[in-house]
Amino acid sequence: MKRTVILLILFCCLPIFAENANTFFPSQKNDKILPNHEILQTLNSKENDFSVIFLQKALSSPFSYEWVEKYLYEGTKEALTRVFTEFLESTLPLQNSDYLIGKLINENSMTSIPIFIFSSNQVVNFLVDLNNNKIVSISYE
Repeated sequence: MKRTVILLILFCCLPIFAENANTFFPSQKNDKILPNHEILQTLNSKENDFSVIFLQKALSSPFSYEWVEKYLYEGTKEALTRVFTEFLESTLPLQNSDYLIGKLINENSMTSIPIFIFSSNQVVNFLVDLNNNKIVSISYE
């Protein structure tokens, strides 16, 4: 009984003797804190999904005229560039570690892909048309 009480007291005092939380919980060191956002509570687990691979390629490329021609849908690219040029110029290119991909929502040939961008602390939703391999819409949360 005495042994149990002594071990319990020592275990409770252990955090006091640790230099900081990282020495007490070494597995937590340098881990990114996941954002608390309702769309991204379920993170994407489909890294090999075509729409995810397509969007990662688009996000990793710098914004330019060629980017617009390659990644934006013909019918909406004029409106999207008018509204989102400043955002895309200041944000792209992104590394995979700069954002989190949320749960994909598939409807017919369209996939909605929400991403959380760490640097701007915001969620941006991309609607991708898989038939044309193009971004049809971009919206902020």
